[in-house]
Amino acid sequence: MVDTILNKSKVHVYDNVMSSHDAQFVNDIMSDKEFLWQYYHRSDKKHEIYHWHRPAGQSEQDVINNGFEWLIPMWNHLMYKIKFKEKYGIDTFRRIYFNAHTYGIEPRPHTDDGDFTMIYYPLLEWRKDWGGGTSIWTEHNQEKKEKPDKIEKHVAYTGNRLIVFPAKRLHQAMPVSKNVFKLRSCIVFKCFTTEANSDRLDYYKS
Repeated sequence: MVDTILNKSKVHVYDNVMSSHDAQFVNDIMSDKEFLWQYYHRSDKKHEIYHWHRPAGQSEQDVINNGFEWLIPMWNHLMYKIKFKEKYGIDTFRRIYFNAHTYGIEPRPHTDDGDFTMIYYPLLEWRKDWGGGTSIWTEHNQEKKEKPDKIEKHVAYTGNRLIVFPAKRLHQAMPVSKNVFKLRSCIVFKCFTTEANSDRLDYYKS
């Protein structure tokens, strides 16, 4: 059965969400060669396709204790600038983590836990012809677990861009060009609606 709730949902893209100064600050952190990534993370537990990953935390205090205190003002800024509460019924995150991949190790199509997934592209010098965007599909047959035929939106990787979409939508980080030797990274915020009810799509306003 196709989930009709998911069919009504939208994929929202927000550009230049951080000030140029703050965006550069995040870019520099994510570009730092000393940033410690962990390999052997799988977006789809059924297949042995791995990519780079690092958890930031599951609460504000957890994030601070893990040394990522800069994520808290970033989250607060995004929440009020984009009006997460009014648009999506979200007043906090449930988990923040970092993902990255290079040519040949992009994650498989998958869905997420929670109600909404928010992906931030931090790399300001990333070029669109390098690939590495995100594709989000429309319908997703929950019973058959099959990949839908139609992609609702492909969101190119542009620095300082935020994508928001329903967590149960099938999505995938796209391949990076084999001529690019940079790490394609992103910051992911996993969110639940305040009342933990994905049926309340009146939150999802244009």
